Amino acid sequence: MAAKRGDKNTAPTAITEEGTTSTARCAATQEAAPQTSSNIGPSKHHHPRPVEAISDLAGLARARLPMALALLVIFFSMAGIPPLAGFFGKFLVFTAAVEAGFWWLAVVGLLTSVISAFYYIRIIKIAFFDDLPEEGTFDDAGFTLRAVYGLSALSVLLFIVVLSFVVSWANAAAGVFA
Repeated sequence: MAAKRGDKNTAPTAITEEGTTSTARCAATQEAAPQTSSNIGPSKHHHPRPVEAISDLAGLARARLPMALALLVIFFSMAGIPPLAGFFGKFLVFTAAVEAGFWWLAVVGLLTSVISAFYYIRIIKIAFFDDLPEEGTFDDAGFTLRAVYGLSALSVLLFIVVLSFVVSWANAAAGVFA
């Protein structure tokens, strides 16, 4: 019978930065929890847990605020919230579709964008407003993953700065094919 998350009879496992499972690291963390008079036994937020489902992001903003903010920026951009990069991408594509006479395609694209925005906002709601489960905190992201999240969010935010250059390049490229 497979052990379930939170099963008291099994040692918790975690995925390390190398991608291997580390039961010993989690068990050592659990045993090394500080003992105080008000905290008999390990703390209820004592071992890292991998994110395997959307619901596993609950409490991300409380546990890792910078990562939650990067996730927020990236998902808002994908939803097409102005002034983020995703908005301008969708705007340019929908405008080009309408100008080419494919207004029905722009309507379909707009409707699918609205539907997808509900999914993105649901993930943000879980990360920022749901409580951190008692199963533990999040795995340490490691430098590489934190750098990817940070650079992705920064590039989405700074896109507005280079927008005029991108638009002029896009117009020049469109002129080549006209």
